[in-house]
Amino acid sequence: MLYRYWLLVLIMSGEMLIFPATLWASLSPNNPTLAEYVPGNVQFFWECRDLASLDDTPVASVFASMLADLIRPYNSSPTTQPAREPDLSELIAQALNLPTSRTVKLLFNGPLAIAAYDINRIQDAILLIEPRNPAAVEAQLSTLLITESGNRPVRRYRLSRKYEMVCDGKRFVIGILSKRSSLYARTVDLLVGNRGIVLSDLLEFRERIAALPADSQMVLYVSSGRTTKPEEGLMSNFWPAHWPHLVSVAVGMVITDTGIIIETTGRLNPKGPKLGTSDPPIPTLILLPASTVLAWTHAINYVDEFKRLDVAYPKGIIRFYIDLLQSGLAPGELEQKLFSHLIGDTIFLIGQVEKSSTLGDKSHRTPLLLPVGVIVVEAVNPQAVEDMLNHVGNNFLRLLNLQRDPENPLRIHTESLGKERGTIHTIPMGSLFEAYSQTGILTSLEISWTVADHMMIIGTHSDTVRQIIQACRGEYPWISDETFLESMHKIDLKGGVPKNLLVAQPKSAGEMIDSWLTYASDYYPQMFEPDWWQKLRRQQRAAKVQLGIIPVRHQPLQGKVQVAKTLPAYPAHTRLKPGDQIISVDGQKLQQTDAMQSLRMLVAMRKREDRVRLEVIRGGEKRVVVIDMPDERSTLDHIQPVILFKRAINFMRMFSTASHIIWQPSPDLVNTRLQLRFTGRATSQVSDVNKP
Repeated sequence: MLYRYWLLVLIMSGEMLIFPATLWASLSPNNPTLAEYVPGNVQFFWECRDLASLDDTPVASVFASMLADLIRPYNSSPTTQPAREPDLSELIAQALNLPTSRTVKLLFNGPLAIAAYDINRIQDAILLIEPRNPAAVEAQLSTLLITESGNRPVRRYRLSRKYEMVCDGKRFVIGILSKRSSLYARTVDLLVGNRGIVLSDLLEFRERIAALPADSQMVLYVSSGRTTKPEEGLMSNFWPAHWPHLVSVAVGMVITDTGIIIETTGRLNPKGPKLGTSDPPIPTLILLPASTVLAWTHAINYVDEFKRLDVAYPKGIIRFYIDLLQSGLAPGELEQKLFSHLIGDTIFLIGQVEKSSTLGDKSHRTPLLLPVGVIVVEAVNPQAVEDMLNHVGNNFLRLLNLQRDPENPLRIHTESLGKERGTIHTIPMGSLFEAYSQTGILTSLEISWTVADHMMIIGTHSDTVRQIIQACRGEYPWISDETFLESMHKIDLKGGVPKNLLVAQPKSAGEMIDSWLTYASDYYPQMFEPDWWQKLRRQQRAAKVQLGIIPVRHQPLQGKVQVAKTLPAYPAHTRLKPGDQIISVDGQKLQQTDAMQSLRMLVAMRKREDRVRLEVIRGGEKRVVVIDMPDERSTLDHIQPVILFKRAINFMRMFSTASHIIWQPSPDLVNTRLQLRFTGRATSQVSDVNKP
């Protein structure tokens, strides 16, 4: 399938992230090599340089293994694993129907581009390649050569029934055989010299590409064409919904010895929504504690948002919590004394805490790293904010104690941060789950808050709340994140106002997820068995209509399901009849109670995918009815999530820190900068206590 081929090529772009810059040929973003051979009305263009030597890099093997999982035939046994994982070139050779992996290595060692009329028609895209030794590639393809008449200065090679490759002696184009107006046919025309408007002729393309870093080794350009309607903006069903609609966007990637930089520049649709006003707390982001996994900023007007919720939910559970917050307060007091004093963008933070756990007499061999959620926002009147938080906290505590033993109520614990330096207030929520959590994981859950150093901090564990305050005071290690400071410096040089900011430690995130897998391995080893995931997927399908029968309602039968009628176009139609009583599936009797649910589950867990054997009572006699079943398996059913998690962890561990910043150099443009630093390549290390 061609979609697998495009998947391979697109994911391959991610593998190139780990290449040292010395392996790349120079590419000036002002003149992308292959944009001169692409029709000017394409809306998707991606170009990179040399793909050679990918198989020799550590990360390429990680991605090759992931690709092998994704494209392995779905009808193969989930318990069958190959003797060795195929390398990347073998996977591409298989996907493209190329003779050998050597052909792939010869073909993919120069400039390469993907182009499509529309991101939503990526299946019709074409691939352009300019290998270093095209003659050697053509020699490898000799058995695929198509003999034809005519004087066109190109040679055609048949890859499959629908797809072919054309070469003009220097460049190769791969695409779909279709009508004359197809992108593939028009690109071939350009290749043989039938000149027309090409992408590199367009002013918008040149401006967007020119705004990227001059040393970009990979570029992407996406355009919405000539549309000006806000609802028809750039990739309207593809681009994140919170972004403004864009007329065009370009992305450039730079790989250095210390990390990766990805910059994006986009032109706003003048009739679309704009980026809102923002005031990110940059000093606080610089001083986040080293336990931070991820933190990002978001602009929230708490007064307006609270008023909106107050009007939007006149009843229901949200209404209940709104009333709970305001219990004991005069109308409008919460907005006046709490929300109106919160200024600037809010920081949303995910931290981590260690938790030892046991299950029965079994101890967890390594600490479990649990995520902690926190929000941080500046408070201009700290005392008023703290008073209101304490009032709301007491309201919440009274609610929790309604279901507690009156002789053992929950209490708010306090911890001083030093004389006149603030107090942390904590409700130990975890005690509510002691009876339900066998491993004790949920017992660490807390609701903790403080107002200190003009910051309101609310989190799910007091340790992280404390660390945020201590890090800002220089009493706790910070994230060693030069990427954020470097990006801010670059933005200052280019001009513009920062809008949204993000900092992260991918390596720490990978270690946290890895602790979850270790925990699961200790307590739930069955999750690592392929058959366990197959059974889980079948159970999930059990809730869907399978046979296509409507049972008799309020049936008094025990261990039987009586058929009222069957649905057309479903497997049981014409095979089962009204009045039939189903009593077993593949020899297994239905449960005496809830027979219908038992039927669904047994059909989902049937012995054979292609058919099911039912025992029914019809006209007072037992008989066996065999029903052919459609193949409900997905092409992704063979994928084992645990294996993919492990490979994703290996990828995250490659990067110690990351930062992402959105800013506007002018009202009609929006730019982003993502910077990743390789683990072990940071210029400085986090000390026991950072010095302010």
